[in-house]
Amino acid sequence: MNKYAQYFAIEQKMKHSGIDIDRSELIADYTEGRTESLQDLSAREYRELIRQLNSLLGNSSYQEDKKQRMRRKVVATLCQCGYVIDGKADMERINGWCISHGVEHCPLNKYSLKGLQTLIKQAEYMLKSYIEKL
Repeated sequence: MNKYAQYFAIEQKMKHSGIDIDRSELIADYTEGRTESLQDLSAREYRELIRQLNSLLGNSSYQEDKKQRMRRKVVATLCQCGYVIDGKADMERINGWCISHGVEHCPLNKYSLKGLQTLIKQAEYMLKSYIEKL
């Protein structure tokens, strides 16, 4: 029996529940960037990871946290492009950009995980173009 079978069973359940996870990213988040591999976890870290994943399986807070981090990245990127009023993010303008230029054509908080991934790429491309024009 695979010594990581418990992890893979939980990962499978999460995917069937609609929670899109990336194993290496999950492990890197858990270890604060120390490793991306299950093999590099200590026995204690592995047990704690399994415990946390089991608690997440009951709700989708992991996915919501991931989406929130992605939204913040979009906002920060667009702020670098000048979408700022009085030193703060101009959310009205940012939402307008998301509606008119974004892949899902809706306000930022309505984007799906997959849509946010594309939106980040679009915002980064816009920032690159913005910097080239300076």
